[in-house]
Amino acid sequence: MLLAVFAVGLAFSFFTLFSRFSFWDDEGKLMLFTKHLLEGKALYDQLHFIYGPTYALERWMILSWLGVPLTNDGVRFVTLVTWELTALVLAATAWRLARDTGWAVGLAAVVWLAATLYLFVFANEPGHPQELVALLLALSFWIAATLLEKRTGTALALLGALTALLVLTKINVGVLFGLGLGMSFVSLGPRPSALWTLLRAAGALAILALPTILMRSRLWDGYGPFCFAITAALLPCCLFVLVGVQPSMLGFRHLLQCGLGAAVAVCVTVGFALAHGNTLGGLVQALVIQPMQGFALVKYGWALALPPAIAYWSAAGAAIGLAALWSAPQKRRFLWLLRIFVCAMILVDVLFVDSRDSLATWTTLPLMWLLLVPPTGYEPRPTEWFFRLFLAFTACLQPIQIFPFPGSQVRIGTMSTLLVGVMLVVDLYHELRGGDLLDQFRDRLSELDWNLILASAALLVGCQAAFTQGLIYQRYVPLDLPGCRWTRFPEKEAVQLAFVTANVRASSDCVVARIGLMSLDFWTDRSPPGTFVFGNEWDSLDPATNDLLLSTFGDDRRMMFVDNPKPWYLKTHNLPFSSFVGALPAHKFLDFVSDHFKQLARVSSCRLLVRKERTDLDLLDCAYTAGSDARHRGNLLRVKLPEGANLREVTRVEMVDVQTGTWIASTDFDEMNPVLNLLDGNGHETLHSLIRMQGYASFQARDDLFLSYPARLNLERMSYPVLRFIDSRGKRLLTLPVAVETCLANPPPFEQPPVKNRPKAGSTPPAIPPKTH
Repeated sequence: MLLAVFAVGLAFSFFTLFSRFSFWDDEGKLMLFTKHLLEGKALYDQLHFIYGPTYALERWMILSWLGVPLTNDGVRFVTLVTWELTALVLAATAWRLARDTGWAVGLAAVVWLAATLYLFVFANEPGHPQELVALLLALSFWIAATLLEKRTGTALALLGALTALLVLTKINVGVLFGLGLGMSFVSLGPRPSALWTLLRAAGALAILALPTILMRSRLWDGYGPFCFAITAALLPCCLFVLVGVQPSMLGFRHLLQCGLGAAVAVCVTVGFALAHGNTLGGLVQALVIQPMQGFALVKYGWALALPPAIAYWSAAGAAIGLAALWSAPQKRRFLWLLRIFVCAMILVDVLFVDSRDSLATWTTLPLMWLLLVPPTGYEPRPTEWFFRLFLAFTACLQPIQIFPFPGSQVRIGTMSTLLVGVMLVVDLYHELRGGDLLDQFRDRLSELDWNLILASAALLVGCQAAFTQGLIYQRYVPLDLPGCRWTRFPEKEAVQLAFVTANVRASSDCVVARIGLMSLDFWTDRSPPGTFVFGNEWDSLDPATNDLLLSTFGDDRRMMFVDNPKPWYLKTHNLPFSSFVGALPAHKFLDFVSDHFKQLARVSSCRLLVRKERTDLDLLDCAYTAGSDARHRGNLLRVKLPEGANLREVTRVEMVDVQTGTWIASTDFDEMNPVLNLLDGNGHETLHSLIRMQGYASFQARDDLFLSYPARLNLERMSYPVLRFIDSRGKRLLTLPVAVETCLANPPPFEQPPVKNRPKAGSTPPAIPPKTH
């Protein structure tokens, strides 16, 4: 049963990971940085890489030592392994926490599946440092739950090392982690002691003030409820550290052990960066100064949309927590209801509802203090107290990492909620075991195999999730590009990416995209000029970066600019596409593109721009306008098949708007109402003549093909017209996008014979009824 649960979790991760492509393409951007790293470039002094040397060291070890190829599939395979390792470590931690209950194995199976489903955001940015952050956070929980009791010194040294590694991966995450670890540490220091009391008070004040200090400029810009919720959740935990009764198990000797682990980690990671040509000044400039200056120029990101009721619920949760902390133990018996509520919210949200904004976290956040109020009659061991404190502060602090950009970090910052649910389930077990309720059903409950029941439930939920994602993966189109053997995307995305790749490879030496598409450098085997890596930072494009962008790409006469508008800046700036450029603080490079580039072609909303003086232009892997067709009283499209395409057993060609799913026209027609005609280079109908001869048609990429379509069809007004080549079984063999608004010269492809009068078949042909696929 455990193997089956593991298999469905792995299947869900694979199908999800290899069927997505985020248009901002952080995947390709980080691949470019990694490529420069492997080539010996200094990431921080030459490229101003904003993520820490821990991530660079990890990429270097995986790609150099293990030989994983630097391709989209290779990066996604590493993401898959990291994803499963993170879920596995969380499951092992759950097993450790519940080892005395008798159903620890079943609970670990549930946590394995829940963590796998919860971390689906790994598929949004494969290869992102947040994968490493999630794995390090999961390892910290396992160390605190497993090693601290028997090997206290080793565990504290490892926790110190993890703090340094997180700081040197993403500074905000590492600082928040260090604050949570520090508060857990000083809470278990000697009592009474003036120095340790001062440390506890200073730490509590710093943690309570942190959310307001960090978000003070955005409190009235949507972050007020979020800041209040975090502060309200921290308040009972901090007061518990100050006035609660905990065992004294740590001292300055343990603090030195923790610091020693951090120092070793810093030496290794910073030493790696220095050995690869960087300087300490370059590290500080790239990791601290540059991000602060960049984010301070504009109101970067957007606010987390929390319901207004969350603020009231947070105040109520804090009030209940303060009352529970100061009440007598016998008055805390009602807390089992709150424990059930928290566990149910987490379980239902993760396994069944799957609210993509982690609704359960914001609902249960005001009740994190429940971890610090164990069941009546149950006294945790000192090491368990450390874990409870560490988990409570981590669960309250790590959500702050989403500021000011609540994207995929929402799931990474709230990942610890899963272990909060496990800890409270264990508390419920101890609370029921200590009362009369469990005694009444002890014999009946003991007959059930709870491990098997929990694992079976996890398997059922996992099968449904994996099967659904597998159907999506099977329905998608393989992305036939270098390094993308396992990848499948929706038809409209796969077709557009293949079209852009083929034409960038044929008509340019380098490429810049307005949003994303840094993977093009790998799909086209084009090395970007210089060491400047530019992604989606248009809203923080200062004059110096403009000049660097122009000096890097402006002199290349064969540069191509891909203008691919997507609803990215509509959310951050509330702007229509037409006013996008005018709203940017500095756009010298975009002005340069506007003045010196012309449009080669447009497919859907994606435009390919080239220098105005260029005449050596052509289009590949598409169909584009080629004049009029007097013989069939329509217009012509020149059909350029992909290199190596061999369309055997083609029986019809359909024109479809793939954006709306509307059927437009087809080569299946009757004598009185022709719609589409596939022609050879001499203007003769080729599809139906071949079908009459051999029952199907067969085309090679070298064939000179044209498609005649009715003149009443205005392709430029359609969202995304494509041509689908279909066989006799209705299977799609190939999809070609229709490129409109081209700048190519289109002489008549063949001599047009005079049009003969046809037999009158009635009035104007009826309009083609739309069919939705």
